[in-house]
Amino acid sequence: MEPYKAKQIGGEIFTEKRKVTGEFIALINLTLKSRGLKLITPFSRAVLKNEIHEVMLTDEQDASPGKTVNRVSILGFFEVKTGGIIVVGDKTLIEKTVIGEVAGFDVTHMPNHMSIIVKARKLYNRLIKLRSKITFLSEKSSNVKGLTKVKKYDP
Repeated sequence: MEPYKAKQIGGEIFTEKRKVTGEFIALINLTLKSRGLKLITPFSRAVLKNEIHEVMLTDEQDASPGKTVNRVSILGFFEVKTGGIIVVGDKTLIEKTVIGEVAGFDVTHMPNHMSIIVKARKLYNRLIKLRSKITFLSEKSSNVKGLTKVKKYDP
């Protein structure tokens, strides 16, 4: 039995974790209104150093594991610099700006790459430049003190 689907696992199970960092290696300028992404039920994913993954934004505020997401802006691909665990609800920063929080994961293109869906107020991609830094962290991440110095992006 799959413990996520059986709702045996939920809520905040991580007592502490380090932040995951990366760098954008390819940018995409594409917004789709009917993408039909089916977010997987598990609310956490391990990412390894040097893996390549995709980041998408959605403005669908009910986006969460197990749901379908249609409206997305594809930001691009990043290379993981510090591996770790990314969890639904993690704050997502580009450079030092919070752009939203992780809503879930799509594995349609695995094993090539995973898509990490970030819930944002609006669909946009103006903040990204090649080599921009991306960080995923929670209040339980190490070095969270830096979060107080970040600013929220208001497109």
